Amino acid sequence: MTVRFYQHPVLIYKPGGFYRFVLIAIFAAILAASPACSILSDSHDEIRQTLKTAGREAAVNPVLASEADGVKKLRITGTIQAVQSQRIIAPRLSAQTSQNILATSIVSNGSRVRAGDVLVEFDPQTQMKNILDRQAEYDGLVRQIQRKHADHATAIANDETELKGAELDVQSALLEMRKNDLIPQNQAKINMVNLAEAEAKYKQLNETLDLKHEARAAEMRILEIQRDRAKLAVDQAESNIEKMTLRSPIDGLVVLSQIRKGTRQVYPQAGDEFSPGRGILTVVDTARMKASAMLNQADISRVYVGQPTEVRLDAYPELVFNGSVEQISPSGIGTRRFRQFSIIVSIRESHPNLLPDLTASVDLLFNPETAHD
Repeated sequence: MTVRFYQHPVLIYKPGGFYRFVLIAIFAAILAASPACSILSDSHDEIRQTLKTAGREAAVNPVLASEADGVKKLRITGTIQAVQSQRIIAPRLSAQTSQNILATSIVSNGSRVRAGDVLVEFDPQTQMKNILDRQAEYDGLVRQIQRKHADHATAIANDETELKGAELDVQSALLEMRKNDLIPQNQAKINMVNLAEAEAKYKQLNETLDLKHEARAAEMRILEIQRDRAKLAVDQAESNIEKMTLRSPIDGLVVLSQIRKGTRQVYPQAGDEFSPGRGILTVVDTARMKASAMLNQADISRVYVGQPTEVRLDAYPELVFNGSVEQISPSGIGTRRFRQFSIIVSIRESHPNLLPDLTASVDLLFNPETAHD
């Protein structure tokens, strides 16, 4: 018998393999016709739904980690967060309408800063012009008050001189009245009229003098109020100048907040305008970090405040941080049958790669005396 060899592989059935294949085919046909197969077919949808539910719960349920080291661990996923952070916003300027202010410099994203370092600087030209305008107004009112004081002093001196003259007229008229018994009757009547006129004038000057003092005091008070308001405007303008420079309140890492430009989300930069109160960046204190995670309600009874933990960063799996459960949420979220509770884990160590918003695996340790130190 001649055997031909082909370049492509050829399926060769051995006698034993051929009979085995036939038996498997017959057995499969019998199963297809059996009631058991019908039952499996009818419950196919239920099995598929169960698998979907199991897969969905497996995505959020904790996983029992390895116990090779003798420590029982329950692993959950979480996110790294900063214990302390300071949000930096565009300043709200005193005594000014809400208008955008132009940033002339902004610190780079991811920069390390110290307390007091400059983070953002805004264009101060508008505020400097405002200071000059308010200062000129204040100086003008101060000079006006000084002139009024001089004018009032002159007017008071004139009023007192006039009053003194009226008083002398009354005294002179009284002296003339003493001669009435020695002079003709018509002259005596004239003396009486002169005395009455002198007394009336003196009385009128006395009454108007008080009114003039009150009017001058009111006029001066109005000018002083205007001067004080102008001084307040100067102080507010100077305060606004100081607000044109934003400094870091703490040591930490700069995280810029994205802003919208057209249809894009971008990081702010020099030349951008900000409305008062708009968030620009956040300074994060990376020396103190924590992990926030969600725990299945089925495991909530096994977790307690102070429980030791190990935190591993997904981006840097070789790093392991010790910590402990700091807070357990008293209320859960989710559906009626499936609920989760948030927990906060404090991290004792610090590291340059321990940054906010990184995902992490949190191992809850159930054997503290043999836990990793």
